[in-house]
Amino acid sequence: MGQALLSFFGYLVQVAGITLLQIFILLGPILLLALVMSLLADFVELLAFQVIGRIWFLVLFGWLGTTIHELGHIVFCFLFGHRIIEVNFFNLDLRSNLRGHVIHSYNLDSLSQRIGNFFIGIGPIILGPLTIFLTARFLLGVNMIAPFDEIALENISFDSFGGIVNLVMSLLQATLAGLIGIFNGQNLLDWRFYVFLYITFAVGSAVTLSPPDIEGAFSGFSVLTITVFLFNFFTFWLDDFATGPFLLLSRYLASFYVIMIFAILLNLAAAGILFLLLVFRQGR
Repeated sequence: MGQALLSFFGYLVQVAGITLLQIFILLGPILLLALVMSLLADFVELLAFQVIGRIWFLVLFGWLGTTIHELGHIVFCFLFGHRIIEVNFFNLDLRSNLRGHVIHSYNLDSLSQRIGNFFIGIGPIILGPLTIFLTARFLLGVNMIAPFDEIALENISFDSFGGIVNLVMSLLQATLAGLIGIFNGQNLLDWRFYVFLYITFAVGSAVTLSPPDIEGAFSGFSVLTITVFLFNFFTFWLDDFATGPFLLLSRYLASFYVIMIFAILLNLAAAGILFLLLVFRQGR
């Protein structure tokens, strides 16, 4: 009896370990980049408030960024079958910290809809960078992920430290190539380049997650993790069926990491410029 319990406990530890690895492979990079983007966007917004004032920032940039933010929630509400009850794309009331909101409901008995809360919560983190990517593509004719397409992902091991380092270096190289493709002498003389900068700043400064966003995302993430754990619990004794597909999917997601890193670098540049303007303003 004691040996059986030890074997069962060992099996649970194995299942828990492989589940955490699979979740990390699939969502770890996105969650890490999302955290960096959210913190940086909050910092950029704070600097912008100090440089041009809150009301001017909201009037000039906030309306667009907040609209894209809320659309990020709405898109995934539709994809996961949630019922949208109320939408406010932009609120200019300075007495309220609520810039916009999406109220939605879902079927508690639906596994997919409960998991959908995760993607609905992080929707702005996904749609924001995609908006920047599409803006560069259609305004400037620049495909930011084209350099990444030349990388042989099948030769990169995603489940080893060396493989992760190689992936990070590849992502940075592809991002740098994308930046060079955008910030060149020809584009600096093109009015569309400055429209791109405007949209990038407006959208990038709103790529944040509010406490309700995080709460909703966490509930969906918990359900997703439990679902993967249960799948592994009932199948891992036969074989590891999930890790392979997770690795394959993560390779396809890697091109999206380039877009997220690109958005982070642009936000860093915006933060640097705003900081210099703030120092200059305070030094006068």
